[in-house]
Amino acid sequence: MQNLKQCGADNLAELKGMKGKDFDKAYIANEVTYYQAVLDALDKTLIPNAKDAELKDTLVNKMPWTRGVHPTYCNAR
Repeated sequence: MQNLKQCGADNLAELKGMKGKDFDKAYIANEVTYYQAVLDALDKTLIPNAKDAELKDTLVNKMPWTRGVHPTYCNAR
């Protein structure tokens, strides 16, 4: 999680110097990358290490926004 925070701070510093289309492209690219990092953290760390069955079920089966079309759709743009 610390890595996500540091990457966010680094990206914010980079974005502050941008305007217009350059800002838009960099912002969207960062959001897609960040979203994928969150999904990776869920898949590789949180879900495999979840001890509570209800939590694990929620993460795997009841959070459709964590799966599906979003990363693929965003990466295609």
